[in-house]
Amino acid sequence: KIDDKITAYTSIVHVSCGDHHTIAKSATGNVFCWGRNNMGQLGVGDFKNRDRPTLLELLQGEDIVTVEAGGNFSAAVPTQPRPGEKRFPNLYLWGDGSKGQLGFDRTIRQLSTPKQLNLKIPPVYTNSTEPRCNGLEVALGTTHTLVLVHRNVSKGKKHIVSTLYAAGEG
Repeated sequence: KIDDKITAYTSIVHVSCGDHHTIAKSATGNVFCWGRNNMGQLGVGDFKNRDRPTLLELLQGEDIVTVEAGGNFSAAVPTQPRPGEKRFPNLYLWGDGSKGQLGFDRTIRQLSTPKQLNLKIPPVYTNSTEPRCNGLEVALGTTHTLVLVHRNVSKGKKHIVSTLYAAGEG
């Protein structure tokens, strides 16, 4: 059974607040959003406000590591590809994109559902002993997104190099 509501028994492992909305991730990997939804920042496919946590069904089945809320937009970071996997590091973004903060381009003014952003960069550093350290960190401001990427640049010994990417204004 899908844990579709937050109850007294739900273990929330991460929560983040935007200007007027909240996003949370449960220990079972479910993502919940609530609050204002005028720009689609809840990711539920419409623009209706929610006064209770609502399951973000479109991310069911994704292995989400963490979530973040910005001004009127949100992000979810899935587990990143291991070295050798044939896919790019990625994250999901949705909500207000009027300043380019979703990272796609300014023609995408808003999204009411999560859209995958593939980062065309080398695989990120992964640490199997620390599940939250997946080599990709995201911070959202009012109208900008920062993505900090860590990668191992040497064979054998761990030599981590970090690169910061930005989108939007601010």
